Amino acid sequence: MSQKSASSNGRGIFATPHWNAEREIIQPYFEDPDFAVRLGEVFRDPDAYMTPEEFIAETVLDAEPLFPAGGGYHYSDVHYTLAGLAIEEATGRAYYDLLDEFFLDPLGLDLTLAADRRDLPGLAQGYAHASARLYGTPLEVVVDGRFILHPLQEWTGGGLVNNPQAMVRWGKRRREPAPPEVSRRGSRRSAGPP
Repeated sequence: MSQKSASSNGRGIFATPHWNAEREIIQPYFEDPDFAVRLGEVFRDPDAYMTPEEFIAETVLDAEPLFPAGGGYHYSDVHYTLAGLAIEEATGRAYYDLLDEFFLDPLGLDLTLAADRRDLPGLAQGYAHASARLYGTPLEVVVDGRFILHPLQEWTGGGLVNNPQAMVRWGKRRREPAPPEVSRRGSRRSAGPP
């Protein structure tokens, strides 16, 4: 049985010794022509997306690292997906619930939303030159106020929606002391004595 099939349900993904973060850098999936074909198949249905577990199984398992840790640099948002899965596994809670509770709500970032559906409020037209070239998707990513692809494909690799007002608020909050109910770690504290 291959590592992919052994871990395809996602439950054994962290117990699998195949990927060692101490020694290896993950292969950039978007440069893999086989993955481009697979993702193109998913993108044919605008409401479809790979779950984080499927995404990891398709991109990390059975892939050779580019180089040992510390031996170079190459960006890949697979690392953010792995972090999201680790957060959910460690807490037993959904990432977006934790994001609201420990970050967005305490900082009053009510204009920042999870990109968890195709019809997001105030969605502006964007252009996906690389996706059009790699996956055969349309260049314009918004049609009739809806994403042409399901944004949950990004999940913890970029799955938030902002607008200029929210970005200004977030930038301002970064430069101010944390509100009294938020600790340095981002967890809520009671306003009273400990």
